[in-house]
Amino acid sequence: MSPLLILASLAQFDEYYVGSVPLKEVTFARLNDNVKEGFLADMCKKFGDVEEIEILYNPKNKKHLGLAKVVFTSTRGAKDTVKNLHNTSVMGNIIHAQLDIK
Repeated sequence: MSPLLILASLAQFDEYYVGSVPLKEVTFARLNDNVKEGFLADMCKKFGDVEEIEILYNPKNKKHLGLAKVVFTSTRGAKDTVKNLHNTSVMGNIIHAQLDIK
């Protein structure tokens, strides 16, 4: 792999970027309270390499909000995840998965 390709794949997108932003982020809603980062990583890694996982908690009482954000290294991984996991049952809850547009 050439150095130019490596730099292009690690590019950061700021407010001056004029192209279309790659859709690599998936937002999950209606998650069961027992879903943790490890479980979510195992569930998502079938569809692509996961870059970051964040499960959202109430800042005051640290209660699971049923929301999570997963960032993939590729757009294909994110799209495949939404295609295969949206409206499926995970730990007894029908979850909602969507591509997140920043």
